[in-house]
Amino acid sequence: MPFILDDIFLLPARLSWDIVKGIRDKVDEELYPDEKQIKKKLIELQTLLDEGKISEKKYEKQEEKLMARWRFLQEYREAESKEREKNGKKR
Repeated sequence: MPFILDDIFLLPARLSWDIVKGIRDKVDEELYPDEKQIKKKLIELQTLLDEGKISEKKYEKQEEKLMARWRFLQEYREAESKEREKNGKKR
């Protein structure tokens, strides 16, 4: 009986936490995209250019932003890898 009451009373908190985690994951996806997402956006951008839905200037601007994100991601991963190697050697 006490377990059923726990489930009933904790359900709103659990649902709220699941919603917060979902929102956090979506924000992380947008702010810190992985390489697959960047490649997908580049392909979508190229398609828009090919179909004439965006100008060459807008394409170049968007492409540069995506490439900057990709370079940042690469640099971050390299630094993270070096840091792991450094910490692994200390042990």
